[in-house]
Amino acid sequence: MCIDAPRADFDAEAAFWRSLLGWQQTGSPYAEFERLVRPADPGPAGPAPARRRRRAGPRAPRPRLLVA
Repeated sequence: MCIDAPRADFDAEAAFWRSLLGWQQTGSPYAEFERLVRPADPGPAGPAPARRRRRAGPRAPRPRLLVA
């Protein structure tokens, strides 16, 4: 994901994404870029819970968040 933010709004935009994703912000080899680094994956905590469908038939479409 790449976020292109004006210099004046960069700190607020980066803080928003850090808060939303829970990732840490680090520098980059390139002065004009910063990185948000995903925390290490701790692995599964146990078996995933199974869930039954409540009714037969097709599921309603879910809203999706697309970040480009």
